[in-house]
Amino acid sequence: MIIKAVLKNSIFLFFIFALIACASEVDPEPEPVPDLSLTAPQCIDGNPDYDPEIILEENTTNLTLYNLEIFENAQIEVDENTTHTIPRTLIINEREVLYYSKTKVIPGNKTVFRYQYIEIGEERWADDEVEEIILFEVEAGQEEFFLSGEEDLLKANAYYELYCYCPFTTMGTNAMNNACLKGKKTADDTWQVDISILHSDPDIDRNPYKKMIQGEFKIKNLEEAIQ
Repeated sequence: MIIKAVLKNSIFLFFIFALIACASEVDPEPEPVPDLSLTAPQCIDGNPDYDPEIILEENTTNLTLYNLEIFENAQIEVDENTTHTIPRTLIINEREVLYYSKTKVIPGNKTVFRYQYIEIGEERWADDEVEEIILFEVEAGQEEFFLSGEEDLLKANAYYELYCYCPFTTMGTNAMNNACLKGKKTADDTWQVDISILHSDPDIDRNPYKKMIQGEFKIKNLEEAIQ
């Protein structure tokens, strides 16, 4: 009986000491995880995943067209009335091209930035054309900007457009819902602009639209714009 009592007391004391030891080992506070989402202030400068494609208008060829454009005293107009986009026929690089964009840059009181990529494709191949447009507007007179989050993007009238034969990809004209847009004026007619977009549509089973680009945008004459 005495041995049993000693064993019971020993086991009880062991558990008491074990509980005290556990209580004394307080887990350290976890280090804060930086918010690198596209709504965070560091979504471009402090984001190790931001690896933009460097875009140069000089990359334009007879089969592809790059435009990095700024239009002053302008604004964005979107054709919301057409259920299906009706393409317009334009002459680009001396070729007839179907142009699907539902956005236009018209005279106004903002400064509009537009990235435009058109892949004309080979004449002998079908369905290899691509049309990609990113555009947004800021208040006139600004010399730098940083936009992120739905509120900023809505105020900036920010859109991206993608028209191509691209299976499982979100296409059409879409208001941006998740992006970072950063720009700074570097000369009288030039801005350095960074763009990071991650757009997904929860109502459509398609891959999200992802785009990271950096380039020098130049002030252009609105009357000469492709639209």
